Amino acid sequence: MQTKTVEPGIEIIRLPSGSHLIGTDDRGVPSNELPSIRINLEYEVWLMARPMTRHEWSLTGLADPSRHGGSEIMAGLHPVDSITIPDIEQALEVLNADMDGGAWRLPTEAEWEIACRAGTGTSWWFGDDVGDLGRASWYSANAGVSTCVVGQKEPNPWGFHDMLGNVREWCSDVWLPSHDGRPRDGSPAEGDDPRRPARGGAWICESLSCRASSRVALDPESRSDAVGFRLAWSPD
Repeated sequence: MQTKTVEPGIEIIRLPSGSHLIGTDDRGVPSNELPSIRINLEYEVWLMARPMTRHEWSLTGLADPSRHGGSEIMAGLHPVDSITIPDIEQALEVLNADMDGGAWRLPTEAEWEIACRAGTGTSWWFGDDVGDLGRASWYSANAGVSTCVVGQKEPNPWGFHDMLGNVREWCSDVWLPSHDGRPRDGSPAEGDDPRRPARGGAWICESLSCRASSRVALDPESRSDAVGFRLAWSPD
């Protein structure tokens, strides 16, 4: 996969263009994960290889609301948590003001799940055996009572870390009750629901909530110590 580093020193990975499946048709899953649909990605977009860390957040000059990591020597390598959508919007203003070409933004749900699945169609990128989850995810069975340093678990086949656990991650869409009305071109879903989606598992989640198709609806101004984010980057 194509990778590079952009200001302020963040590693990003390019999503392959072409057709990608998201969602699921599995029986017994929440209806908001249905159905499986095909997204045709015909533009250039990159996602952060790891969730935004507390150190990276500090580069924005904004207050850090994180409840985890404390003052330990590795605190800056924990994902920033307890972040709201308004917080991210402020950070984007700062980050994009310093960019010399290209722009940061939140990923769409489609972009996020394409990155998470990395071309796979199973419950988790490594397959359907929950017994393997610990090698790829910080979740309720192994994280203890806190977020963990990013990038310690195995990356998926495209090089993305921590997409199945550690912190859930905000996306730019409005909340949809299913994928039926989702744009098939990767653009953000629009609508009247004030809630926003968060994707991926978290340190507090059980295994089924860490599946690639798992999604939850949150108030955009809510602060949860199980929620952080990773950004997308697009060229001019």
